[in-house]
Amino acid sequence: MKRVSQVVRPRINEHGEVHWKVGIVLSIDGPFSITVQFVGAASGSGTPGCNYVDSYTPVVNDIVHAITAETRGILVLGSTGQASPVAAARVALLDEPVGEPDAVADPVNSGTFITHKNQPNEFTSNWVGQGKNQLGVWAFPDLAAAIQNARNGGLIARIEIELTLLQDGPRAALVLIKNNNGSPWMVNSVKWSDTLAVGVPTLVPLPLGWLDDLGNGLATIGLSNKSTLPSAMFATAASIYITVEALP
Repeated sequence: MKRVSQVVRPRINEHGEVHWKVGIVLSIDGPFSITVQFVGAASGSGTPGCNYVDSYTPVVNDIVHAITAETRGILVLGSTGQASPVAAARVALLDEPVGEPDAVADPVNSGTFITHKNQPNEFTSNWVGQGKNQLGVWAFPDLAAAIQNARNGGLIARIEIELTLLQDGPRAALVLIKNNNGSPWMVNSVKWSDTLAVGVPTLVPLPLGWLDDLGNGLATIGLSNKSTLPSAMFATAASIYITVEALP
């Protein structure tokens, strides 16, 4: 018999709006309606009105797994046991533990280069911006070493950035940022995130093709400043998670 994840994973890859989320049952609100604290939410902050399949009987503090879609809402598939919200505060996509980040952004050197007409770029470390006249960048001083260490341990299967949307959005247009004679230079290839909720730290997968530039210290991660993009502001705090598969 196939596991639920084996059935759902192809659908996630096929339909970009469908996601797998893990959370904790906070309360049972009525027939087929529960409140769930999903990963990334503040302690005790739940999403009400989550439906669940009739084969599942919810219990408060259950660890639950749900399919979410922007156009269809949330459907809880079932539980993998009990845990307190603290014990289950970080569970990654598809029920994989995240653990500690492999690299953390330096808040002093993370921020936004703001372009003013006929004037030098202004830099602010208050937020990381996206959109017209604002080129956002996160500085990860330990990222190159983390990637090299990960490669020594096996095959890098996934690299993700955890970022937090502060205002506007609702998607991040992630890019590589390189140094061009002391000025930031954006590589044109954009990696779009899915829809983000304001104030919720969210893991976003990055292209594996970025590993060489990041691992060699030739680039860092930022946001596009194209005028056609929706304006968005993100927290300077960000983390990188690297998943490694050991070589046989």
